[in-house]
Amino acid sequence: MQSLVFADPKASLIDELSGYLEFVDYGGATIFAEQIPRDECAKMMIIDARDLGQLAKSHIPGAIEY
Repeated sequence: MQSLVFADPKASLIDELSGYLEFVDYGGATIFAEQIPRDECAKMMIIDARDLGQLAKSHIPGAIEY
């Protein structure tokens, strides 16, 4: 008897982020938008924690400004 196996849609993203965090120094875990596939960005909550000066210069579409 065969059983169905379903892939976790988040598994690929988790693998990529885990790989990134393995080589980054502690405290340097900045992830740049260019590193995330566009179709994955729509699935994420992005928190923009830059200071007011930086926020005044640019905005990250869809981000929550903290």
